[in-house]
Amino acid sequence: MSRQRNDERNAERSDRQSNLNLIKEINESLTQENDIDQNHFFFLNGYVSRIKNDDKIFYPACSSDNCRRKVVEDGGMYRCEHCQMTFQSYQPTYMIRCKISDFTESIWVNFAREHGASLMGMTADKFKEFRDSHSEEEVQNYFDGLMFKPLNIMVKGKFESYNGEQTMRYFAVKVLPQKIQVENKALLDRLQIYSEM
Repeated sequence: MSRQRNDERNAERSDRQSNLNLIKEINESLTQENDIDQNHFFFLNGYVSRIKNDDKIFYPACSSDNCRRKVVEDGGMYRCEHCQMTFQSYQPTYMIRCKISDFTESIWVNFAREHGASLMGMTADKFKEFRDSHSEEEVQNYFDGLMFKPLNIMVKGKFESYNGEQTMRYFAVKVLPQKIQVENKALLDRLQIYSEM
């Protein structure tokens, strides 16, 4: 019985992964949505076309394993208002804004914590060490090396209000290994649908 259940889950997972969306399709479907309170999930296959290389790429987070909220510097120490604790150091934690493109359009996606590490190829604390010990040019060269990196990701889209307008913000939920066979099958399935129109 459990084997059948595992087979069903694997089939469902495989079906979801082969159900890739084009960014243009995502944008078009969301402009027609009225349920602004809902989260929307999509699988997409794209590539990195820009990463914001600024001081906000990671933030100083609480060193407590269960918290990860932002800390404030307080006399050479770091205080977490949520935990009401003070630490000698902080835990660098990614909050990366990255432009993901495919051949149709582009969207900005937020990569937090471990998803940022998947994008960057190193943890936030390793990146901080790298940035602190290398020149600006070497750090920029590292970012340049990430351009056009292929990604197969699951994104969550959520409407947020900004200056009285509803805008869609995207967040990486899963960063999956790129599987050429799955992506090719998805493209062939899409071509089959178009040929039957």
